[in-house]
Amino acid sequence: MEASLTSLFELEGVRGTFVFDQKGNIIRAKTHPIYDQDLLRKAAGALEKSIDSLQAHHGDWDQILIHYSEGKLIMRNLGPMALAVIADSSINLAFVNVAVNVAVKKLVQIIETKGAELLAAASAPSVEASLTSSGLGSSGLTSSGLGASGLQVTMDQETTAFLQRATKALAKSVGPMAKVFIKEVVRGMAKSGKFGREQIPQLVKMLEEKIEVWEDRERFRRDLGF
Repeated sequence: MEASLTSLFELEGVRGTFVFDQKGNIIRAKTHPIYDQDLLRKAAGALEKSIDSLQAHHGDWDQILIHYSEGKLIMRNLGPMALAVIADSSINLAFVNVAVNVAVKKLVQIIETKGAELLAAASAPSVEASLTSSGLGSSGLTSSGLGASGLQVTMDQETTAFLQRATKALAKSVGPMAKVFIKEVVRGMAKSGKFGREQIPQLVKMLEEKIEVWEDRERFRRDLGF
């Protein structure tokens, strides 16, 4: 299973891929390191609820393509499990679907022979899950949208609104990684657990360094009024 997910992850434009079961448990995942397990579990749970709703109205399903502002999410039915591929908005769907079809065949064969074992392992409590539930997890989402190493980042509504604008502006150049970059930079700047408006100019400067094309950097600053 690891080899199949790795082959998809290495495709240009793919940011991550994971297999989850009908309870929203993550079976296996191959993603950018900053897509932590807690975030993937939440995503899998939400996707499973959507699949249940779809099946209730339309019966069984084979594949689902979800478009969102920063990219695409490709899902394929694996029987007792499902495959999800997180991709940039500019990805060549025809190309990636060929690779997904190959991966699906291999994954279905693995599930047919080792499905019960995989499901049992996924449903067992993990150390990371225990840490997260105790508030000591390595990462997670808070009411302000950020958290790291047990540190809860707080900010006022105006700052939160600016971060939302910055995410959209940055996504024009870096796609789905915009949220990841902003989360990473804010965590690094919020040493005391707080992120304030006075830190916004420094934030913009650090984020523009994530953009390779100079013209895109200028557009990013202009969109944010800098």
